[in-house]
Amino acid sequence: MDRRNFLKLAGCSFVLPNLDVLANAQIKKIKRLMCVTTPLGMIPEEWFPKGTGSSYTPSKLLKIIDQFRSDFTVFSNLDHGKYGKGGHSGVHSFLSGVRIPDSKGFPERNISIDMKAAMYLGKHTRFPYLNYRVGGTGSGGSFTKTGVQVPTINDVGEAYKNLFLNESVAKRNIKAQEMSLDLKILSSVYAQAKPRTANLGKEDREKFEEYFNGVNELGKEIQSSKKWVTVDKPKTSMPRPASEDITQDLPLFYELIFQAFNTDSTRVATLELPYSFDTSVLEVDRSYHGASHHGKAHGALEMMYKIESFWMKTLADFVGKLKSTKDPLQDGSLLDNTVIVFGSGLGNSSSHDNSDLPVMVMGGGFKHKTHLICPGGASSNKKHSGKGRLPLSNLWLSVLQQVGCPIGSYNRASTTLNGFEPV
Repeated sequence: MDRRNFLKLAGCSFVLPNLDVLANAQIKKIKRLMCVTTPLGMIPEEWFPKGTGSSYTPSKLLKIIDQFRSDFTVFSNLDHGKYGKGGHSGVHSFLSGVRIPDSKGFPERNISIDMKAAMYLGKHTRFPYLNYRVGGTGSGGSFTKTGVQVPTINDVGEAYKNLFLNESVAKRNIKAQEMSLDLKILSSVYAQAKPRTANLGKEDREKFEEYFNGVNELGKEIQSSKKWVTVDKPKTSMPRPASEDITQDLPLFYELIFQAFNTDSTRVATLELPYSFDTSVLEVDRSYHGASHHGKAHGALEMMYKIESFWMKTLADFVGKLKSTKDPLQDGSLLDNTVIVFGSGLGNSSSHDNSDLPVMVMGGGFKHKTHLICPGGASSNKKHSGKGRLPLSNLWLSVLQQVGCPIGSYNRASTTLNGFEPV
């Protein structure tokens, strides 16, 4: 792998746990963040439950994960309002609340919650994050604080290689030397270019500042990666997989993320479910996008349900594994100490509606209420005026604070979501 791709894939490998934390009984709880996004929403009638709280009547899709009723909260009446509109072109704002065209007005552009969390949690692990997509194309919702879209790995074999396979000692030493040289080059570029901004106009200075910020972030990534180059990756009995179809690859990606969390290799992971893939393996004879334009026709709805029930079954398997596994670094299970966000930036794919988004938060030490109806109407499936509604970004601020980010605001949010509290 060349040096440029090595840097792009930073965040996709892990190492053995840092057991030093066990020596300090007073240490704050270690938290993790997992985001799972789907590009075409969930069928509203099959997603949102009837009733509120833990006594709700589950929808067909929630029945699949109902065994974990006490471990999750489904939210009604949450979205990004006018800031997340645009049909498919608004989906990428799901994890940030800021569309790309609007991002220049924010100090950290359209930084997504996974990358914001990685700024604080990533310094403790080999790489700050994992970013996977299960083949095909996705919604591409992960962005850095400079507005750069984070690249994904969509091949399970490549992901496995980055996680488990060590290069030779000689190659690792060469890589460390190359990284040292890269740091010197970046430092030289900064030193030579910075004085030239003094006589520039405001617009040109802003462009240079963006450039310098990018150089600075790249330097931090190189510095962080360099200290892990000579550290062995963990051993595993799991054979190296090859990408096949989504029924094989999606469970494998979940397994790789589980292994990464269990070894404290990363504390932030994002998994994009694909926009396009071979649906025939799920006994669906129409493309995912084609089925999403169902117009409430029974046949097309059945196809969408087959796809979405697969999303939920694999998620339930992952959650069950986290819940049954003791956290290797502290008391509780991995689920107790991992916040999982599941959802989409599209509320109703058939009408390209970005309102009333399907959003679920699991685990992580919250006081889960199973179904929380936020202000804006008794049913999340009805049209709304927007008056009195709470922005989804408030929930994202709650999530970020819960995983340990010491912040009081985030993008469009200046307060946490009322009614959703930590234990």
